[in-house]
Amino acid sequence: MDMFHGECDYAFATWLHRSRFTMGDITSFFNDPRLRPLHENLSYKSAKKWKDSLSSIPFGLQDDEWRIEDIGITSAIPGLLEGVHYMFYQNVVGLIAFILSHRPFASEMAYAPVRTFNDDFDEPERMYHELHSADWWWETQAQLPPGATVIPVIVSVDKTQLSMHQGDVAAWPVYLSIGNLTRSARRRRNTPGTVLAGFIPIVGDDSDGNYTKRRAYHYAMGRIFERMYDIERWTTVR
Repeated sequence: MDMFHGECDYAFATWLHRSRFTMGDITSFFNDPRLRPLHENLSYKSAKKWKDSLSSIPFGLQDDEWRIEDIGITSAIPGLLEGVHYMFYQNVVGLIAFILSHRPFASEMAYAPVRTFNDDFDEPERMYHELHSADWWWETQAQLPPGATVIPVIVSVDKTQLSMHQGDVAAWPVYLSIGNLTRSARRRRNTPGTVLAGFIPIVGDDSDGNYTKRRAYHYAMGRIFERMYDIERWTTVR
């Protein structure tokens, strides 16, 4: 890679990233004169230059701009605002386009339905494995114009993983993948088969009869995935 001096230079940059050091920690590393012999072997001489080097790698999700939106929760009393919560989300159309165009997935991507059979019996037996082997894909594909393909979007919410933002602001992460990708690729931890799409705010329960929790959930999910329903934007995806 042109932005790094060599494999060792790149390996140390990624090690710093995986170790989850803060920018302050990395700045302390570069400011320590006793470590100057190590600094001289690196192409980046500060925390900012290290971060810029990683950001300049021409792979991965490009222009991953996060949006922050506040959600005002009203109480059971008309006109009374109960509280404000925050949601974080990305452009899901860009996320889907990234997975589709990720070169390492080229051999693990399906663009058309298939029917497979087991010939071990007297009469061939239909087999179902990946999503594109199901009847639903065949039926949906038949409704599309020539040259189009089905892109099943798989969404999951990990309520066991609590993420903290801005002090006491907590949220649950929302993940996205697509059914064109094989199951094994979606489940691998070391590849971006499943990407982070946003965070759902955590609000109170629904015991007060105001359905606060479910209203906030559906609103947040609607905002995260509303761009999928804007057909004109899809025509710009390459």
